[in-house]
Amino acid sequence: GELPLPDHIQVLPNRHIRADFELADRQAMIDFRLGSFAAVLSEPSPAARAAFLARVEGYAALVADRGGRVVFVRMPSDGATWDLEEKSAPRAEYWDRVVALPGLTGIHFRDEPELARFRTGDGSHLDQRDAPAFSRALFRILAARELLPSR
Repeated sequence: GELPLPDHIQVLPNRHIRADFELADRQAMIDFRLGSFAAVLSEPSPAARAAFLARVEGYAALVADRGGRVVFVRMPSDGATWDLEEKSAPRAEYWDRVVALPGLTGIHFRDEPELARFRTGDGSHLDQRDAPAFSRALFRILAARELLPSR
C-alpha cells in the first residue's frame, strides 16, 4: 500500500518544530484550537493583570541586574485566534503595559510592516517555509533598533 503522510508538525531532535500547513486541514486545526482556548480562557480581573505585570517587571529586573536586555516579540496570529487572544488578554491591558515597564522593549508584529505581512497556517503558527524570511525580517528590526549584542 501507500505510506502515510507525516503529520503537519515535526519536532526535530533539537526541539525545533517545523510546521507544514500544506499537509494539514487548517480549518479543523483552527476549530480545535479555538475550542480548547475558549474552554480555559476567561476575562482576567484587574488584580490578576496587576500581579502579572509585577511578575514581569521583577523578572526583567533580574535580567537587567545581570547586564541583559529583555525584548518581547509578539509573534503573528490572525483570524479568530487573534480575536480570542485580544478578548482574553487585550493588547492595551497587557502588551502595551508590559513594554512600557522600565528596561523592556517590545516588537509587535502588527506594528512592523515587514512582520505584519506574514499569515499563519492555523491562526498562530507560521509555516516552515515562512520561518527564514520572518527571522531575517525580525533580525533587521532588532539590528535597526540596536538591540543585538555587539561583537
